Amino acid sequence: MTRREKVLALCVGGALGGMALVSVVKWTVIEPFRSVDKRIEKEREHQDKLQKELRSLRTVEKQWQDWTRRTLSGDPYQARRQFRKDLDELLSLHGLEKPEVRDSVPKTDRNGLVSVAVSIDTRGTLKEIVGFLCDFYRPDYLGRLDKVHVSAEQRIINDINTPRGSRGGSKKKTPSRTARSSYGADGPELDLDMTAVTLVLPKLKDIEHPVMEEIDRQGDGRLRRERVAYNKIVDWNLLRPYEEKKAVVVKPVKPTNPVKPVDTKRTTPVVKVDPRKDADKQFLIGTTLLNGEHIAYILDERKRDQPPEQFGLDEPIDDGVLLLIHPRGLVIRVEEPNGREKDYFYRLGRSFKEREALDPAVHPEIAAALKEEFLP
Repeated sequence: MTRREKVLALCVGGALGGMALVSVVKWTVIEPFRSVDKRIEKEREHQDKLQKELRSLRTVEKQWQDWTRRTLSGDPYQARRQFRKDLDELLSLHGLEKPEVRDSVPKTDRNGLVSVAVSIDTRGTLKEIVGFLCDFYRPDYLGRLDKVHVSAEQRIINDINTPRGSRGGSKKKTPSRTARSSYGADGPELDLDMTAVTLVLPKLKDIEHPVMEEIDRQGDGRLRRERVAYNKIVDWNLLRPYEEKKAVVVKPVKPTNPVKPVDTKRTTPVVKVDPRKDADKQFLIGTTLLNGEHIAYILDERKRDQPPEQFGLDEPIDDGVLLLIHPRGLVIRVEEPNGREKDYFYRLGRSFKEREALDPAVHPEIAAALKEEFLP
């Protein structure tokens, strides 16, 4: 072999050896490092996923504890004792008479929620009952009232409501104030029958279970409106006795300036009085049927010191005559300036200003009832 061939063989051998060395380094050093990097990246992704789940679980845990803080206790029977004590204090606070309070066995549903129910039978005026119901919802704990039933004895309804004449024109009886005077200023006592329920949430493993430490009645809690708004229920009490407004004596004041003589030759313009000027202050708050006779109750905000007025069929009302008393409202016939008559529908709970022209297409039930009323 010549020298040139030897050099060439050495170069080829060195190149092959270098390639072999690179391959060995790649498979023994570089590839393991790459594999480790991939596993590290996967572990980081898994860590991020676990961190997100952990944050989500912490949020859920906090929300759960916010709910448990609105319960009276984690033990159903302890919660029942506290619930019963709170109801007894409320009944005593509002002067509800001879309350009959009955406990029941706590019931657990398939989700682990425990219902603690307490039944209450008592008596009181409408003002006392409304005060009790409002104060029950002022603390922000998990409680509700089911099957609330307020009723009055039939004798009270017969005493308070004055029978009116029928359409045949029988003589109307005047209201009797003797029965009303036997009640207090807030009206007669009513019967209240209801069921109060509170919830107990199940305890979860490895999660704290805080509960309400003290019942706070300072704010409006779960009330949908401000406390003052519920006073209108008492103000519109149909059973409250009539109180005659005391006359206010005003002493005449002598004019300091001389009064100019009136020129009798001048014609004083006639001012037309709009009979519906204060229609927005009159409200239809109730309709009823007593002893076979329909009666409508109208509240006039200009006379808040007086009970709602009662109207029967064929009586003048607003700017017309009352033709129909329906559970959904009234129909009043009005004579227009052109001499034609027009019927209007007054919806229950709305003011006289919101009356609607009676349209059989819009008010088919009312139109049918009016037609039946005048059938021979």
